Amino acid sequence: MPKLCESAVEERDAIDAAFVTLEAIKNDTSREMRLVESTAFDRQFSPEVAENLKSLILPTKGQPVTHDTAFGVFLGYSLGLEADSKTSEQFRTELADKMRLDIKNHVAYIADKIKAAKMERYSFYFYFLPFNKADEEKKSVMASLLGLKEGVTI
Repeated sequence: MPKLCESAVEERDAIDAAFVTLEAIKNDTSREMRLVESTAFDRQFSPEVAENLKSLILPTKGQPVTHDTAFGVFLGYSLGLEADSKTSEQFRTELADKMRLDIKNHVAYIADKIKAAKMERYSFYFYFLPFNKADEEKKSVMASLLGLKEGVTI
């Protein structure tokens, strides 16, 4: 089977897995992530800047609260390109072309998944993350992000 087909199958698997999580979050908002912790403002910014940010982001008592739900979706997949025999410039060009094609080939599938999940009223932000070997590299990326020592498994 050609690399493109392997990649396409893996991308659909990543999309399907993402939508299982998205639907669970939609149905149980206690699972959603809170991106802003109120005390983080005071630790990272001057008091004036922190107060300004709080007034923009955090709800104020007595004021009506409106919010729109949006989902950020990170889809990691194996790119299926060999870099060894190419210059950096050739690889970057091939990478950009391949990613455009991969995304284009999955837009309709993603739209169908959104409709099937009855989530058309929500905003979505999809980020395609190409890896050389997604299964191996996603673990090392997560370990690095979480600050885990080498040898600790996720």
